[in-house]
Amino acid sequence: MSKETVSGKRVYDNWKYSPPAGCVFAYNSNVKDFKTFKRWFTPKNSTVQAKELPTLVGCLDQGILVFRDTFPRDNNTQLESFTFPVRDESGNIVESSNTNTQKQNYNGVSYPVKKVDGKSMLIDQSRILLLFVLYLYELIRIKEPNPRMELPIHYLNILEDMALKT
Repeated sequence: MSKETVSGKRVYDNWKYSPPAGCVFAYNSNVKDFKTFKRWFTPKNSTVQAKELPTLVGCLDQGILVFRDTFPRDNNTQLESFTFPVRDESGNIVESSNTNTQKQNYNGVSYPVKKVDGKSMLIDQSRILLLFVLYLYELIRIKEPNPRMELPIHYLNILEDMALKT
């Protein structure tokens, strides 16, 4: 019923019979450590199955969680996690000067501060949002809601028509 792609992601021959892809999107979270955030969506034991968890999770002040298989079937499916720390002009990660703060200004912009790999760092929410949208688009593309519809072009044209041209 399914075939594997080169990247190891499962693609279904007949999208009508593939399981639904669950997605969670959140603006923010009170949790301070990215490990805790990831644990919320990681299968812990045999009573929680990976296929019962969302395929894609995004939280703007945390990061992205996505299962390697598009539609996970068992708990051996790898959950990948990504976050985007703010980087300075040299590409170095900007760490927080105050580990007890929830937000910190950097170059005139206020960023959330989260603990990632034991370090308090500023989180780049715009990159997290972009990655979430790209993953969501890929899930929609795989499901082929209408094979003739090109989502980006279709909606970009609509948005351009609605925009005030200056």
